Amino acid sequence: MDLQSLFTISEQNIRQDEFDALITFDPDHDIFKGHFPGQPVVPGVCLIHIVKEIAGIIAKREVLLKDGNNIKFLNMIDPREHPEVLCSGSFSFTEDNMLLFKAGIYLDSRVFFKFKGRFELA
Repeated sequence: MDLQSLFTISEQNIRQDEFDALITFDPDHDIFKGHFPGQPVVPGVCLIHIVKEIAGIIAKREVLLKDGNNIKFLNMIDPREHPEVLCSGSFSFTEDNMLLFKAGIYLDSRVFFKFKGRFELA
């Protein structure tokens, strides 16, 4: 299944050690027919994939998830109710070819997902 057509990342704003991006979901994507019929929910693995994609944009290369030492799924995202969400956070590069990454996906004051982990630069 093509996850790239599930969402788009737009309006990226990358500063010295912080970022934010607008994420737009396609509520008609086939994944929502099975997850879950009549009550679509963005799968947690897709939220992790979004964070990985943004990490790759920041690193300007492929990244591999090394570990997620703090991942929290706090609220479900129904793409019909919340077709657009924000992803923002902070990052830093280490000398041993790693990208330390902290991110949240939210809309207004509602937090859907939090991530803190490391990506290896490929």
